[in-house]
Amino acid sequence: MRTAILFALLTVACARELRSTNPELWLELESEHFTLRTDLPEEDARRAIADLELIRNALLAAGWHGKTASPAHIGVVAVASEREVHEILVDNLEGVAGPDSFGQRMIFVSGEGNLLDSEVVKHEVTHALISEYLLTTPRWVTEGIACFLETLDIDRRKGQVVRGASTWQRRDWLSDRKLLRFSKGKRMEVNWSLEIMGMGSAVTLDDGYEFETLSWALVHWLVDTEPKKFEAFLARLARGEGMWTAFSGAFPRMSETQIAPAMERYLSAANGMGKAAFPVKAWSGPVALRKMPAAEVHAVRAELFAHLGGRPNSEQKFHEELALARVADPAHPLMLALSERNRDLKLAIERHPEDWRSWVIWYDENKDVTAIRKAAELAPNNAGVLARLAVAEQVEGQSAKALELAERAVAISPGPFELHSLASVYDKNGRCAEAIVQEERAAEALPDRVDARIPAAFRARIAEISATCGKGDVIGTAVRAVEAEPVLKICRQPLYVASSSAKAISVEFTIREDGTVAAVAIKGAQDNKESGMLRQFVESCSFEPVIVDGKPRRAQLNLTLDAFLH
Repeated sequence: MRTAILFALLTVACARELRSTNPELWLELESEHFTLRTDLPEEDARRAIADLELIRNALLAAGWHGKTASPAHIGVVAVASEREVHEILVDNLEGVAGPDSFGQRMIFVSGEGNLLDSEVVKHEVTHALISEYLLTTPRWVTEGIACFLETLDIDRRKGQVVRGASTWQRRDWLSDRKLLRFSKGKRMEVNWSLEIMGMGSAVTLDDGYEFETLSWALVHWLVDTEPKKFEAFLARLARGEGMWTAFSGAFPRMSETQIAPAMERYLSAANGMGKAAFPVKAWSGPVALRKMPAAEVHAVRAELFAHLGGRPNSEQKFHEELALARVADPAHPLMLALSERNRDLKLAIERHPEDWRSWVIWYDENKDVTAIRKAAELAPNNAGVLARLAVAEQVEGQSAKALELAERAVAISPGPFELHSLASVYDKNGRCAEAIVQEERAAEALPDRVDARIPAAFRARIAEISATCGKGDVIGTAVRAVEAEPVLKICRQPLYVASSSAKAISVEFTIREDGTVAAVAIKGAQDNKESGMLRQFVESCSFEPVIVDGKPRRAQLNLTLDAFLH
């Protein structure tokens, strides 16, 4: 009994050592492009947010982006130590980025030390910036670029950033990769188009370091040897083209038979990887600071455990933090968004009318247009809020305003939700072909390993738009049904499915005017992993263009997978 009591006391003492568990220590800072929530001391917190802005400038100077940078804020939670990071994340993760409870980009990292030297911070901010630029986000591209830019050497004094450095860990892994792969039961040679660019990317989520390193090497090679073509490839992805369509368009004569030997030669001289220097602008600007209320701290911690937690006790910790947030403030909007019951949403509006999240959760529940209008006043650059408002204004009959809002939301952040909302507005305005294209892009923006019901839902919307758009009050439509037999030209990925199994799996997709494939949904796969692999396979295929009235037309198909075996 004495031992048990001693253990309990030690456990409590260790918990108290974590600054992040003490709400009194948390601050929120807001700059031009970042919202930082942290338990760092104020001086360190101010330095951290200024460094985040400088890192953003450096990444934009040395990386790739659209003509105009997105005004969207990036949310960062930076705790004071790595121990605090690993209270939430598993040991092999030092940081992570993903959507928060309201669909905004959220980064979780350690704020310990100099952020300009933190590869994790630069890696995750790169992911946030890439998500604002590319409509189609192949995993090898996003991870490859993030790893490529995480080693940026930022010289504040010289106003210069150097890209292209390679860490000794990745160089060592590359030099030993054949033996390392053999020890895992894999082929010693890498099949780049299959394992990294293609179907393998939907499978290797659990072998992150190998996939990241090989993606980094592939991106590094393309940047060093074909920089203009790589930029053209990214520009195609930014327009919403599928990965294989974009790659074939930018690198028309590049195949696996060329990639493999070229990569072997390139990696044999990994120390000779190219570097380049760029000027980077210093950042100075106002920073707003406030002490975070206890309810906000507990709600943020609950959100981290819910969305990012990988520890066995993450669910328990989530409920504990959520309960503490509710006790501190039963009207807190983030707490209510995370709660499944006891949601007094009206109380959030009454007590927190200045918080846009209060109005969003009320709108999501009640579809009250005045609520989402208020949210947009408070958060004018929030893509998710603008997308909601666009749909609401369309319902109110404000078509011109709805179109403007929906297009602005996509310009800020071209995610699946924003693209889906734009498609809905186009649909209601009789812009049928554009509605279908945007719904297809929403499907293209989904990650490989996603719940198969989500791409299926997008396909159902495409079918609905095709069947109903332009009918009723709107005269004329660019959508009609015709009989056509698609002619398969080639698939750049192999199909590893037995003929008997292929007959039980259906695939819905679009054939674009040029014969390339988009917006694939799989039904009947064993699990999300197989669904992701099969989506990758179908996306690698191309058909003869479907000709109607002498012109190539966009076509929607529903086939069983065995059609690709013949």
